Amino acid sequence: MKYVGEENANGKPAHVYTYNNKGAEGVGENDSKIWIAKSNGLPVRIEATYKSGTLKSMTVDYDYEAAISIEPPVN
Repeated sequence: MKYVGEENANGKPAHVYTYNNKGAEGVGENDSKIWIAKSNGLPVRIEATYKSGTLKSMTVDYDYEAAISIEPPVN
């Protein structure tokens, strides 16, 4: 893992790191970039670019403040 500096991700100041992930069997190797919030140390975003396999790229944005409600199913 390599520290590459600071950027804003989803409007939050974050430390940015890059790393190479060998990947699970059948998924493929990828180069990844992760943003870690300066305020609480939690991931804010991950971007991966795959070198092989059918998946070419992926971005995951994390939201820890979303108001989520789950309703029980109606019988």
